[in-house]
Amino acid sequence: MTTPYKDQLLALAEKLKQDVKAAGKKRSEVFLSIWNGIEQNLLDKDFDPMSARDPKTPVELSLREGLVDIGRCYLADDDRLPNDAQIAEQWLMIGAEWGSFMGQMLLLQFHIASGQTAYDPRWLQAFRKWQSEEERGDFLWKNQNRRFEKLSSVAFELGLRAAIALQDAALAKEVSDCMQAASCDDLSLIGLQWQAERLLTQNEPIPEYSRQILGSIIPGNDAKENQALSRFKTLLGPLPLQTWPDSPSWAEGLRQEYPWMVAAIDKLENEWALHHVTGHPVLKFRPLLLVGNPGLGKSRFVQSLGKTLGLPTAFLMMAGMNDNMMLKGTARGWSSARAGYLVDFMRENRQANPLVCLDEIEKVGTSKHNGRLWETLLTMLEPTTARCVTDEYLLGPVDYSAVNWVATANDLRDLPKPLRARFTIIRVDEPESRDFDRIFTNTLQEIARDLGTETWALPALPAEIVEGLRRQFRRNPGSLRQLGVTTRSLLQLEARAQMDNGTASRYYH
Repeated sequence: MTTPYKDQLLALAEKLKQDVKAAGKKRSEVFLSIWNGIEQNLLDKDFDPMSARDPKTPVELSLREGLVDIGRCYLADDDRLPNDAQIAEQWLMIGAEWGSFMGQMLLLQFHIASGQTAYDPRWLQAFRKWQSEEERGDFLWKNQNRRFEKLSSVAFELGLRAAIALQDAALAKEVSDCMQAASCDDLSLIGLQWQAERLLTQNEPIPEYSRQILGSIIPGNDAKENQALSRFKTLLGPLPLQTWPDSPSWAEGLRQEYPWMVAAIDKLENEWALHHVTGHPVLKFRPLLLVGNPGLGKSRFVQSLGKTLGLPTAFLMMAGMNDNMMLKGTARGWSSARAGYLVDFMRENRQANPLVCLDEIEKVGTSKHNGRLWETLLTMLEPTTARCVTDEYLLGPVDYSAVNWVATANDLRDLPKPLRARFTIIRVDEPESRDFDRIFTNTLQEIARDLGTETWALPALPAEIVEGLRRQFRRNPGSLRQLGVTTRSLLQLEARAQMDNGTASRYYH
């Protein structure tokens, strides 16, 4: 009888003999023994291929499963035969055609690994058949499981992929329950398990405006690493996006608090108006760069802006930062391995569009050690490239395109031109003498906040002392930092005077 695939199998056998000889390993010779058994049947004129499709004995089972055993050992996770995907596929295909369920599942898994990730109904069919065979549990099935201990892991992978592709929460739970019952701890399935877990929380309300900022996470090499990585699986689902306030009162409040920052506030209010007119309320504005002399309150303004708009605010001090590991993460395998600071910040604050302040950006390091920091910033600041920035620790694409950026600088001479071009530059002028009362109130509020109290709890400074501060401010209105230092010192002296039963005057001279 002419056996289907006979010529192809004989050609594959010749390749197998060459590969076993080249491998030079005793363990590899087992495949020649497997082939010899198959070849005897192929050359038998009475051999009926249909017997391989419906085996009644372990001997008949070994015929088709032997083909699959050889095929799977040509894959990358077995060192007994060379890694040869093309040859592996042929062995698996013939085994699958002859009715090997193991071959059918491994072939599906092989095609997924080769990039064929579009949903295939056979994924779910294979998982269901695996469940049925597990329940039946006859001696042939048990024999097959002994041949390949990872057969259940392949079934779980196909089941998880089907659940994710179909967005079927019930199926996701069913597969997860099966994995738990089987005590499956296959680390290669961690990523799929995390995605399936998201389906189980689909009934939770999703914010009206949200974004998934992490495309995927590559699982780690051990349980400890996966436990650390699991903190980030929440980023595989949607994170809320803050929206602009309904009324412009936020801008007026900032103008009253920071009258010398009116140019920046006007620019932001224009962005607010544009978003409202076009029906896009998500809070997003073009990166701003505040340029002005030291001590003008640029960083404090950014802090107040974030609080006013309801955005968690991260401050990155650019001075002395020489490589991009802070932004892109540190690769696994190092003791200092960690995700990038910003993706971790978004995870902790559950916000997809936080406010990020790049403080003193003109002092950004230009060292090439671990990659130029400013070149990484370019990627994050450009909307098109910011959507897919690979984190070196998570090994997945992070979407930074919704982040709101504000940078501060004392001057622009040392700032690389490509980086400068990514910002709307706002010149910050010195406050005017008439702004003293507002600035002095801000100063007291900042000191109280630093002390963890309210302004009313601070010692009251005598009127003549406040007037002296006013005169000093008129002479040098550009030194808000110095005003803060002086005011705090005077409050300390007044507090000490009160402790000494009202002998305040001797501390002011």
